[in-house]
Amino acid sequence: MKKNAGDLKMSLKQARKLCVLERLCEGRMSNREAASNLNLSVRQTQRVKSRFSKLGPESLVHGNTGGKPPNYVAEHLRDFVALQARTRWEGASSSHMSELLLAEKGLHLSAKTMTRILKEHGIKSPFTHKGPKRHRRRERKKRLGEMVQVDASPFDWLGNGSMLALHGAIDDATGKILALWLEPTECLFGYFHVLDRMIRTFGVPGILYSDAHTIFFSPKSGKLSVEEELNGCTAALTQFGKALDTLNILPLKASSAQAKGRVERLWGTLQHRLVVDMRLAGVSTIGEANAFLATYPDTHNARFAVEPEREEAAFLPAPSPNDLTYILCKRAFRKASGDSTISWKGRKLMLLDEKHRQKLLKRGSAIEVLTLLDESDVALYDGVIHHLDVPKDADDRKASLKDTAKKTQKDTEEKTPVIPAPDHPWRRWYGNKPNPRELIHSATSAAKVG
Repeated sequence: MKKNAGDLKMSLKQARKLCVLERLCEGRMSNREAASNLNLSVRQTQRVKSRFSKLGPESLVHGNTGGKPPNYVAEHLRDFVALQARTRWEGASSSHMSELLLAEKGLHLSAKTMTRILKEHGIKSPFTHKGPKRHRRRERKKRLGEMVQVDASPFDWLGNGSMLALHGAIDDATGKILALWLEPTECLFGYFHVLDRMIRTFGVPGILYSDAHTIFFSPKSGKLSVEEELNGCTAALTQFGKALDTLNILPLKASSAQAKGRVERLWGTLQHRLVVDMRLAGVSTIGEANAFLATYPDTHNARFAVEPEREEAAFLPAPSPNDLTYILCKRAFRKASGDSTISWKGRKLMLLDEKHRQKLLKRGSAIEVLTLLDESDVALYDGVIHHLDVPKDADDRKASLKDTAKKTQKDTEEKTPVIPAPDHPWRRWYGNKPNPRELIHSATSAAKVG
């Protein structure tokens, strides 16, 4: 039935109340009977009757019925949210969209309101809320820096289809991101950069909690090199393990991904928030991403980090920046040759002293080559850092060898082959035995005669 202009929309309770009041006003019901039916007192029933007599059925409907609530979201704002959710904010959660709207427009809408707007416009959120799982969780550490979880996550972080590995460190007590670094793949230098940023900002943590990747723990348990035995090592250490041993950080191996669940859950958060934030910031390369990631943890921590149980931090003072540079590096040993040079990456290199002269080395001396975070190489000899350079005569010697090889090849090509004469000594047969060639010639001649 089509609704008329004067029609009122009532609930079942209001319609029942209307019927009782009509009978009361017509005299077919007493005040006491009406009060009993309406579950009101007699005096309150008389007040309702008086109001009904003046205004009629409209007195039963609340004055705000049919009006828009004070917190109603305007249509243009709903359309704006839906448009951004399909374009710039694509892939973001409702909570993240609420934060972005507040940052860009200064307007606050709750995450639930965002969800309702998306449903109205037929936009399905890729994230659903899951109830808490019933399992026993490990208690957080009590102090900031007491234990740090590290891991890497391969994902399309730049949103261009390329799978890159984001390396990160998160504090166990507070859930605070301590450092992030992006690399093409999970690698040693990615974790070195994370450790470098964390130590320079906060200090040296007590425990580093990681998985059983060979970057952290050597598969050659019990097998030590000669250099490691001479240095007093009791277990095989990886390049990363040597740096932790120098910094006095205890490495701890997680038996499963769930054991280090704090850093695992961090990747789920970053994969739908960080991608959107970097896209809005115009980040398109790994270099731009690492510059952006230097300050991004502050934004994340302000939203998600919690306070530790104890105020004092467990971080130890960081070494000097110069010492930290030579701790977080890749190490390899080489032996000095007789001309005081070492072989490194297919080249002969010499060590330079403080006056940039070649360092004289005893043949067979052990030289430790360090590859720093900027991918430059230096040498450690007798506790002193030396820069490496190509010997001055190396290029001349190499050019001379090339010229000699070319000259020999040219002479070989131009030389006419020499054919020995029939009576040349090379053709003679020495000894008491008959010449095989003469025997073959005689046998051939006899066959022809026969």
